[in-house]
Amino acid sequence: MGVEDFGFWQLFIFYTQYGGFLHMGLIDGMYLREGGKHYEDLDYRQLGVQLRYFIIWQSAIILPFIYLGITNSDTNRTFVIIASCVYVIVNNIMTYLMYVLQAVNRIKESSIGKTVITILFVLLVIILLTLKTNDFKPYIIGYIFCYLCAQLYYVVKTREIIASVFSKSMAEYKYVFVENLKSGIILMFSNISGMLILGIARFAVDQTWGIKVFSIVSFALMFVNFFLMFVNQASMVLFPELKRWDNKKINAFYDKGRNALSMVLPGALVMYYPITILIHYWLPKYDVSVEYLVYLLPICIFDSKMNLLCNTLFKVYNKIKILLFCNVTALIASCFLIYVSIFYTKEISAVVVSMLIAIAIRSIIAEIVLNKMLINQVLIKSLIYECLLITVFVMTNMFVTKTTAFVIYGIAYVAYITSKRIYK
Repeated sequence: MGVEDFGFWQLFIFYTQYGGFLHMGLIDGMYLREGGKHYEDLDYRQLGVQLRYFIIWQSAIILPFIYLGITNSDTNRTFVIIASCVYVIVNNIMTYLMYVLQAVNRIKESSIGKTVITILFVLLVIILLTLKTNDFKPYIIGYIFCYLCAQLYYVVKTREIIASVFSKSMAEYKYVFVENLKSGIILMFSNISGMLILGIARFAVDQTWGIKVFSIVSFALMFVNFFLMFVNQASMVLFPELKRWDNKKINAFYDKGRNALSMVLPGALVMYYPITILIHYWLPKYDVSVEYLVYLLPICIFDSKMNLLCNTLFKVYNKIKILLFCNVTALIASCFLIYVSIFYTKEISAVVVSMLIAIAIRSIIAEIVLNKMLINQVLIKSLIYECLLITVFVMTNMFVTKTTAFVIYGIAYVAYITSKRIYK
């Protein structure tokens, strides 16, 4: 694809990331309520009736967005908005069924559906590349088709629930529906504010500098999202399992898990150097994205700990309001920093740095609160060392050659690991 076509593809991905929040927390509430149960113990009729309400609701709430798409003057943006609406309906229904499987720890069945999407889309991309298709529209249509195929798989795996969709509604089902909304909407707002930390920045880049610059920044973010995709899947596996553990076992898991992640994750920054070589020789049009990637890659460290430990354990202990507080605080910081970056510094790199700072703020606040809650300790010294190591990575890559930066960061990382082991 050209830079502009890739930009519209990324705009579609960007819009669809927020489509999942149109369920207003229903899926999150259901996930929290059913988490830790066994599939055979579920109330199929209640979940089926709830799904019926959900489908009607989603169909109605998407109509204003379709109208916005139809009335847009840019035909490419119209296509992106309409396609995003279709995808949201398909994906939200699929997510409901997938979350049922995840809540009862049927991770294998849940993962197979995602694998179906990946395999089909890879095959589709190969065919389109063979046909030398560089227009973004066929890729989007194929992407939606892959999700439709995966949805059929989830329908088969949750057929007991699907068979109950048209069951007679009962008062207790409506009560559960409302209760799921009440508990889930806090988690949903927490998730929305968490995603908007980066989303606000991307939206600002698109509106201020246009689709081509948005494409370049999105290309750099793609590597971060690729890494975090694996982390998010791992966190989904952890939640239903941890719900079945006692507090002592969970606390021990957190203590060991945080120590392991704080030693391993900074090593992921070394991947920056082979990525820069890959981009330079394979996709030279995106060379400028390398300078943004140096600020974005450290997000992997903060977000990985946030998703694997903080998000998961706050859900397990039903401390969703604390999670909401961390995300909202970081979102406010992100909005302020982006405002300053756009209207005062007027530099794209300043906007990108704002993303990193906001994500770091969220992770640090959440870790301090969680650490105090679980093991009654404050880990300020450890957080300072981690932030110093990340600062070394960013500063060396800004002011010296990539080879020199690699050597300096390598020495700093070895010193960091050594000090951690000695302290332990």
